[in-house]
Amino acid sequence: MNEHELQDLLADRRFRPDPDDLRARLERSAPRRFGRRLIVFAAAAGVLLALTATWWSVRGGETWTLTTLDGTTRLEGEVVSGRHSLRPGQELTTASSGSAELLLGELGRVRLLEETTLRVLSAGRRWGLALERGTIEAVTVAPPDVFFVETPSGLATDLGCAFELETDEEGHGRLVVSAGWVSFEVESRRCYVPAGASCRLDPALGPGTPVRDAASPELRAALERIDASSEHGAELDLALRESRTEDALTLWHLVSRVPVASRPQVIERLESLAPRPPTVSAEAVQAGDPDALNDWLRSFSGAPVR
Repeated sequence: MNEHELQDLLADRRFRPDPDDLRARLERSAPRRFGRRLIVFAAAAGVLLALTATWWSVRGGETWTLTTLDGTTRLEGEVVSGRHSLRPGQELTTASSGSAELLLGELGRVRLLEETTLRVLSAGRRWGLALERGTIEAVTVAPPDVFFVETPSGLATDLGCAFELETDEEGHGRLVVSAGWVSFEVESRRCYVPAGASCRLDPALGPGTPVRDAASPELRAALERIDASSEHGAELDLALRESRTEDALTLWHLVSRVPVASRPQVIERLESLAPRPPTVSAEAVQAGDPDALNDWLRSFSGAPVR
């Protein structure tokens, strides 16, 4: 980035600087010599940082915008129509024939389908909802970890994507991802669900093992039994036989979910579908080391794991 490009960037009102991206830009732009160019870039960096601080301050004051669509929508128990600004703590409900849409500033939208109840948790720096029951469809361009949805069975965190999330009052439901990635976690269990995959949600077990939409019925059935029981010798054998290259993500999750005694056979099958990188040691994977497992997942899927 030269000085003129930087000025053009600052003049663009659509520019919304991200701190990490800003730091990377400045590092790439850093001159190799001291002198006038260093002073120019230092001054420009100061302007960019000031704009970043201002932007995040403004974002902190943003609110959700509700637009009612079909049927009946209630806000805090009162029937509403048209557009409304929402604040944290407010509850929104759609009737059996109702639907509504929420805007996350300029970052995306969330559609509430019929018979859905949710509460607004936060807006601005992080946009949060609590889905108590029903179904939502979300599409965002937000950076990872900016938008999240609490459910009775765990926390869904948007990693820049499009997804559908449904749950009943007890927490039984399903997460279906159509673009990007979503992480879902409860206590110590976390899963990563990419586009073209889904996972079941259970209040007692947390997120089920993610499975591709094109997975065989036999694999799906085996995974349901594996998730529901600690005794799954025959089911695990079936899941390994039914797994294809596209199912490597599923096997990756199973590595840390099956008993330690069963881990070697899962690792062996996973290596045949998505070879382990030389930088990831077999010992670390066998021990269930999170960093090693995450490096392996990134190597074959590009997952934005944390």
